[in-house]
Amino acid sequence: MPFWLAWIGLPFITIYSKISGRTPLYTRESLKIIINCSKQISYEKAKRELGFNPRSMDETVKDSMKWFDLNGYL
Repeated sequence: MPFWLAWIGLPFITIYSKISGRTPLYTRESLKIIINCSKQISYEKAKRELGFNPRSMDETVKDSMKWFDLNGYL
């Protein structure tokens, strides 16, 4: 999703979460963190010390879509 679209949707997400009592999908703070984060963050330490083994993007997207569907977000 483009960031500009996320910013436009923010008021609606906030209102919906207040009406429904559900946790918002994202917040102003989470968008700011994503926009301002460093693109040079390495996962080498997590790989070395925690055994982190990243999955392929295809597998991650498929699992995410399945989760959203099972939890009623789609």
